[in-house]
Amino acid sequence: MVYMNKAAINLILEHNPKANLKYLDDSLPAFSTAFRNFRSKWTEYEDSQVQIAGKTMRLHIEKLKWLKNRYLISLFSLAQDGHAQSLEWAETARRLSHHVRRHITNVILALDVLESTEDEAQKEYLGMIKSETEKIRIFTHAFQRFTEMQDYELKLQDLVPSVEHAFSQIRIPGNVKLIKNYKLNSIHARIEPIRFEEALINIINNATEAMPDGGMLNITIKVFPPRQSPKDGYSILVELEDNGKGIPARYMEDIFKPFFTTNQSGTGIGIPETRKIIDSMGGIFEIHSEENLGTSVLLWLKGEYDG
Repeated sequence: MVYMNKAAINLILEHNPKANLKYLDDSLPAFSTAFRNFRSKWTEYEDSQVQIAGKTMRLHIEKLKWLKNRYLISLFSLAQDGHAQSLEWAETARRLSHHVRRHITNVILALDVLESTEDEAQKEYLGMIKSETEKIRIFTHAFQRFTEMQDYELKLQDLVPSVEHAFSQIRIPGNVKLIKNYKLNSIHARIEPIRFEEALINIINNATEAMPDGGMLNITIKVFPPRQSPKDGYSILVELEDNGKGIPARYMEDIFKPFFTTNQSGTGIGIPETRKIIDSMGGIFEIHSEENLGTSVLLWLKGEYDG
């Protein structure tokens, strides 16, 4: 090891007061194992969890591109109380959203004054600034909603009105054919209607964006008799399937990471937020996709007779 700060030294000595600080194997064996595993992989960085001095910590190892055979190893303490950590994130997101909205308002007020210009080139740039500012507003609002997610006290709700209302809030492009494979009869599931609609809207938007040249969007709702569902404990299935461009296999793990997106106009929140919404209602979110063939999203929900 070339350099350690005082906090790292104190942690090592707490773990082993007689540790030889020159050698990673002697100082922190958990580090050493993770480091050897990292060096055997073709990757630029990796995050994992390790136990040190009775504490669970996040370990970040990263190659330093500008220094050959040099690595940055960082440790982060993990909150023991997950609920407290969640509340802290939610409050941080709320404050961030509040400050961003305030600054955006000031920008828009200034732009309204400048829009009186007759210069066409300036008008184009002003329109661009307004567009990008609106994207910032949408992004921060999405981040706030993502961090505020919670488990709900769920009741049996007719999900068909929620499905219909979600579609009514979205303009389906004229070159996309919508096929509804369900009847308007009541179908009861344990959902929080507003959040469920938000999840559907995210999925529908992703589907239509994946079909810029047109295609088909199928939505199917199935109700399985008690103890006959292929997914034990979940008798309601909502499936949305498109024949768009699909998701490359190399991105299938990354799409669940907040802020990851291959769409320049996207926020990278839609899929993680949708899964979090369904999880918060005790459901299961599944996504299957094949590049150039399409994507299928499955929402498994608890029905009247599910435990």
